[in-house]
Amino acid sequence: MAPVIFLIVVLFILIGKAADIVITGVRGLAEKLRVNLFLAGMVLGLFTSLPEITIGINALAERIPAISFGNLIGGTLVLFGPILGLSLILNRRVATDGEWSSILPITLYLMLPLLYGIDGVVSKLDGSILIFGYLVVLYYSYRSHRYIQPQRIGRRYDVSAELLTIIIGMVGVFVCATAIIHYTQLVLDAYQLPAFLVGLIAFSFGTNLPELTVTIRSWRRHIRDLSISNLIGSALTNGLTIGAFALMLPIVVTINYSYLALFVGNTVLLGALSLFYRSRRAFSRAEGVVLIVLYSLTVLSVAVFAIH
Repeated sequence: MAPVIFLIVVLFILIGKAADIVITGVRGLAEKLRVNLFLAGMVLGLFTSLPEITIGINALAERIPAISFGNLIGGTLVLFGPILGLSLILNRRVATDGEWSSILPITLYLMLPLLYGIDGVVSKLDGSILIFGYLVVLYYSYRSHRYIQPQRIGRRYDVSAELLTIIIGMVGVFVCATAIIHYTQLVLDAYQLPAFLVGLIAFSFGTNLPELTVTIRSWRRHIRDLSISNLIGSALTNGLTIGAFALMLPIVVTINYSYLALFVGNTVLLGALSLFYRSRRAFSRAEGVVLIVLYSLTVLSVAVFAIH
């Protein structure tokens, strides 16, 4: 079984590389079409969520939606815990507008999936609300951050290379995701591991390799706003994906102490994120450390309750 686990690790690395190819294409497309930075980051968030989406589709096909639900919930925690925390530690300080109206709609929306699961199932109705809520929050966020850039009238842009890059990357993501689900099913059968816990802890890190890549590259190129908007866009896409999957196949959730610990930890982390966004109109390095610690405590408590 050790070779199978090693192969899964390699596939996660490859899926990150494939998604990075998609990111490169999207960034080039945004530059040629002169899209503003925040919208570019939100679009990147959609494409960097390709691993979660494709793994979720394959998980539904294998009738194990708990892996996808755990992966997507864990993905949001990873985005605003270790990945954002790392970005803040590297950047030292990232400015925000400091407005409750900018961050609260996002964090409240991100709390909905776990809240809907508290009764043991994320139903089709819950899925419909998550999809509608995503569209509302996305539009509101764009309106709150938009600015107008000059457009060159009458000039034609050749974006064929960028589109081809995106297609190649998406094919790579899909192939890797299909293989990951297949081999993970073998591991689950062999060790009788809870599918939700595997998705929450293991998959959430592997499928967020693209977001980590964007964070590091944005830091190196001093494009901090792109990193933050990409994380927000990716987290919102997680909620949208849960909604879409629930609409196709209601997601049954096991309610136990692990789930309650996850619910509390998720609420505390998103609450801290809102407060840090508001305080001093900037995220600080110290706040990045706190976000990482909160994530670690949440995952540890979930794992401890699962073992016992």
